[in-house]
Amino acid sequence: MQSYGIVVEGEDDGGVFEEIIGKICPEAHDTRVRIAGGRVQVMKKFVGLLRGLEHVTSQGGPVQKALVIRDADCKDPAVIEAQMKTSAVGHPFSFPAGVSFHVVKQEMETWLLADPDAINRVAASRCKRSVPRVPDPLEGIQDAKGKLMAVLSQAGLNYTAAVCREIAKEIDLTKLRTRCPSFQAFEQKVLDP
Repeated sequence: MQSYGIVVEGEDDGGVFEEIIGKICPEAHDTRVRIAGGRVQVMKKFVGLLRGLEHVTSQGGPVQKALVIRDADCKDPAVIEAQMKTSAVGHPFSFPAGVSFHVVKQEMETWLLADPDAINRVAASRCKRSVPRVPDPLEGIQDAKGKLMAVLSQAGLNYTAAVCREIAKEIDLTKLRTRCPSFQAFEQKVLDP
């Protein structure tokens, strides 16, 4: 897979998913991010945002594969994914490897909490404090964003898109797979032809 197009909720998500896709698929050299402006907006705008990804390559064609990603926010991910698939019916897209829909169990921030060493490396690069491991089960945390903000504050870091992206760049996928088992479904969607 050479290029990806992703539709995400916000700017924080875009950088995180771009880094994680690059770790999952190192040959992915071109990931185009489209920001919907929140989980409700993902549901309303994803068809139009996907259309915009059909003409973005240097040759004016589509990215190889598109992914629409949003948080579950305590709802059943399978139900939301089914709603997205239903909304896409009747809208054929020209992506050679198709479109996949993924709903992150709880919130994307859960994934960033999976590897405290990644957070600590980012903090150390800025001469800040280290943080302890957040206890499992991470995918049961009701407010993962709030928890990540508290952990980053302990490390002397602010919750910003740049910090989230740096953590994602440092994250160990083995730890992420182990501590957030639903991540494996995302990984498979990235790799599926």
